[in-house]
Order: sequence, then C-alpha cells, then structure tokens
Amino acid sequence: MNITIKKSGYQLVPEGEQILTVTSVKLLPSGRPSLVEFTYSAENGATLREQLKFDHPVAVDILGKRCDVALGGTAEEGTEISPDDLEGLFLNKTFKAMIKHNEGKKGGTFANIKYLIELVKDEEVEEDDDL
Repeated sequence: MNITIKKSGYQLVPEGEQILTVTSVKLLPSGRPSLVEFTYSAENGATLREQLKFDHPVAVDILGKRCDVALGGTAEEGTEISPDDLEGLFLNKTFKAMIKHNEGKKGGTFANIKYLIELVKDEEVEEDDDL
C-alpha cells in the first residue's frame, strides 16, 4: 500500500462565531482515560479536533463550562458530570462557538475553540438551511 500526500482541499475553520457539530467524543486512552478528545465539523466542511486533559485544572474548568452549555445553561452550581457521560452529552449536538486562530511555534495556523457560546436547537439549524 502506498500513502499519497495531499495538501489541497484542507480547510481551516474560519475565525469568529461559527456553528460546529460534535461528530466524535473519545475518552483516551481506553481503559484508564486521562483526556477527552472532541471532533467538530464546521459548516464549511472543515474539522477541528480538541483534547482536554482530566488532570489539568484549566482544562477541567473549560470542560465544566462546556458541559453547562451542552445542558442548555441550566446546570446548577456544583453539578458533577462523569467522563462516561460526555459522549451522550455532546455527540451530534450543534453549538455556536467563538473560534480563535493561533500561529504554531513551527509555523502553520491552528483553529481553537475559545469558548462555546450556546447550544443550537435543531429547529434553529433547520430554519437557517431554508435561507
């Protein structure tokens, strides 16, 4: 088998407010997970991958805020979410998100989720498609 290198066709998630759908939620490594990896799909067809480590206090804080957004902003202070529940909470849900581009130390531009703004209801996505 040969591997073909392709550089054309890559699309970066645009900077600013974007609509993202969670297409994958993985606890890694399996058995004793130390992080969660989310894969998002943007309206322009681009994908974005994000990893949040369970032993990093800032990452856990970010994850807690994102869980609240995934619950529609209705979670009570101190609500606890098990890592095992993350897939059911996020998979196939659509969010309005703020995207920030950063330059890599060795070059290249990376799209990062600065924060999730809100959960987008299915009806809102369908209405936008009719425009």
